[in-house]
Amino acid sequence: MLLVANHGFEIFFDGLSWVHPWAERAVPLLRQIALRLRRRLRSFSGVLVENKRYTLTIHYRSVLKKNVRIVREEILDFLLPFWKDFRITSGKKVVELRPNVPWGKGTAIQRVLTLLKREKRGCVIYVGDDTTDEEAFEALRGKGITVVVGKKKQSSATYWVKNPDEVWQFLAMLSITMSERSGQ
Repeated sequence: MLLVANHGFEIFFDGLSWVHPWAERAVPLLRQIALRLRRRLRSFSGVLVENKRYTLTIHYRSVLKKNVRIVREEILDFLLPFWKDFRITSGKKVVELRPNVPWGKGTAIQRVLTLLKREKRGCVIYVGDDTTDEEAFEALRGKGITVVVGKKKQSSATYWVKNPDEVWQFLAMLSITMSERSGQ
């Protein structure tokens, strides 16, 4: 089994794990930023500061509609001094902070494809629901199965599903199909 996580900064393959060296170095500073940001935003209900160890995601989907703009501004104002060390990106009512290195979901997928080719095995299935996933969809064009989750939109993904439940249905159907083919 091979798993890529955390914007590609973590790769798990055959019981081994790899972490991008810059991501490892960022851990102490990300911890400090998360603590300080939680304190700064504690007066706003519905904000979640998620420390993913090598990246940080600030969710504000549950913030009252009237506070969304001010919460987003507070987050970005706080993070601005860190722009040299971290890439600050936005998604669906989230702001993400990750090491500012030329690495992402697409480059991680390239590394995965190299590993699989060297091992002469595997099928890559990539499922994502945000703009940051487009980089991986592009990297996998013609080389794997890509699925975008959520409202149908312009995407480089090959397949589209409405929600996470449909992801599980898709994977179940794929598993059955692959089992039938291998049994022939």
